[in-house]
Amino acid sequence: MRRIIRILIIAVATFSVAAGVWFWALRPLRFASYLTSAGASDVDIVRQYWPHRLVEPEWLRATPNRLMNWHFAETLARLSVVAVLGLVTVAGVRHWRGVAEPQR
Repeated sequence: MRRIIRILIIAVATFSVAAGVWFWALRPLRFASYLTSAGASDVDIVRQYWPHRLVEPEWLRATPNRLMNWHFAETLARLSVVAVLGLVTVAGVRHWRGVAEPQR
């Protein structure tokens, strides 16, 4: 029974991490980088289309292209958040399972 529960927890955690990566973390890479507005800078474009972001475009260099630099930096930041949350969840479940049911 404990093995089935452990496999189920790992499967749910894996599915959650995969969904987080696909639907949230990789979203900036699927953003149309060719969008431009008349007279708008790269920073203005990021602010217009991404009101909630982890990386501010001002933090990045403008060479070769600030918009592409922001895409990669935002994606890496989101992947890091998903990875840390996944690891914390698995470690917490393993700890909780170890505390709740002592080894025989």
